[in-house]
Amino acid sequence: MRELRTRESVAHTELVAQLEHEAELLLKQKQPGFTFETLWEQHQGFRKASRPRYRYRSPLLRWSLGVSVAAITAVILTLGAGFVSPQVAEALRKIPFFEYLYAKGGGYDELRQIESHKLIHPVDIAALDQGIEVRMDEVYYDGIQLVLNYEVNYPVSHPTITSDEATVYYDLEFDGISPQSIGTHDFTVTGDRSFAGTTRWNFTDKNMPDELLLKMNIDCIGTTRGNWELSIPLHKGKSKEMSHTFELHRKFKFKNSEYTLKKMMFGPVTTQIQISKDYPLNEFNLAVEDDQGTLLGRQGGDGGTATDLYFNLSALGDLNPQPRYVTLIFSEILNIPAGTLPVKDSHTLTGSYPLTLQGDQGGTITITNIEYEERQTVVYYEASQPLSQKTSFQFDDAEGQPIYPSQDPVRVSKDSLSFKVIFPALDENKVKSITSNPYSYPEDKEMLRMRIPLDWNTE
Repeated sequence: MRELRTRESVAHTELVAQLEHEAELLLKQKQPGFTFETLWEQHQGFRKASRPRYRYRSPLLRWSLGVSVAAITAVILTLGAGFVSPQVAEALRKIPFFEYLYAKGGGYDELRQIESHKLIHPVDIAALDQGIEVRMDEVYYDGIQLVLNYEVNYPVSHPTITSDEATVYYDLEFDGISPQSIGTHDFTVTGDRSFAGTTRWNFTDKNMPDELLLKMNIDCIGTTRGNWELSIPLHKGKSKEMSHTFELHRKFKFKNSEYTLKKMMFGPVTTQIQISKDYPLNEFNLAVEDDQGTLLGRQGGDGGTATDLYFNLSALGDLNPQPRYVTLIFSEILNIPAGTLPVKDSHTLTGSYPLTLQGDQGGTITITNIEYEERQTVVYYEASQPLSQKTSFQFDDAEGQPIYPSQDPVRVSKDSLSFKVIFPALDENKVKSITSNPYSYPEDKEMLRMRIPLDWNTE
């Protein structure tokens, strides 16, 4: 195998401007000759799980390499500008494939934060073996999450790829460190001889360094054995600049166990809470509420060691990026007896609003409006109390099948508990009702609320 070295970035402003201009023209003039629906059907047919330890379906891609992108890439190579500058990368990302994948449902709220803050770092690192090239295009790393966006190109002599060829088998090695982690990936066919991959990784057991060297070792692509090795420098960069960490070391008790709240890190994508534990250990659920009553969403990827627990939650919202305090809410993990029927509150949709549904903890949520758009459905609602804002609800179609949100709720007002939540695009005439699934924490179970003042002027 030979590794293609990272090429230098575009040196002159004039060249960058020229690339941007030509990319814009090509995007307008050379649209893909196939529909997204066709490509998505191919993607679903070509999906193949990699190794058993990577058994999670991944988020969707930050980009797509279709006919237009191939043309733009050819222009860039012709001009000798192998490194994808941020300006040119932004032009390439105007292809709407990423957004189309969002619309297919799946959440990916962390990816949306990475995208909105422009935190993805363009790179150009490639490896070639057996005539197949793997090229790393974009990287995001913040010490909690890792996102790798890459493309795979078969030689022009290769037949049209099948489902077996649209897969990468790999190992990730972090130089000098072996973190506990959990990962997921996804592969999407983008042409007769090309496909794109996204790998997402969560670190769950330690404080990761600001800079780190990652080796992605690939021993098989599709049915072809080989040796592709990509050495990828990682750095927190802009994400670290936008993060604020509070060292607390505050002791507390919950269910006769002692803990220490060690650290809270508020970043542009993730909020991470680190708690040290003593024995006997009692497991608990953790929620975080800001000083305006907004609950942070759970992101998953929680983990721990023999001494510490790590909880990952969503970033603070744009409406309240620096709250005066946050409240940590500890509750017991409950075992629901088998056969317990969930509570439901269903209302037929008539087009008239407001419409009030039962909410969590004895409160309500009031649907104030529903907008049926071409690519998504937006539901606006108000919660009667903070603990009702995360009430689960769904649409029901004419056959009674549930349709769930594709994104987490987002608060839209400082003055009231008003939220919007995104669903897939729906036909107003084919949805029958809307149903909430309220939950109330038992009064006889222990709950602890702990307010943590935050001074954003301190380091």
